[in-house]
Amino acid sequence: MNFRLLLADAAVQNKINYARQFAAQNVISKDDLVYTTETDLLDQEIENSAQIDAEWQRRLRESGNQ
Repeated sequence: MNFRLLLADAAVQNKINYARQFAAQNVISKDDLVYTTETDLLDQEIENSAQIDAEWQRRLRESGNQ
């Protein structure tokens, strides 16, 4: 096989491998949302205060473990 062809194959394979990391699909459910445009931001913060507080607590725990 031609050396140039081997290099081209490696380059194409590298590009494919790089593109694969962007191909993952994540389905976002309503449980994943913190804010929406359906209601006022202040009302959303009041309704989701427990979820927001839990997220901050999780972040604080994780930053303390580093």
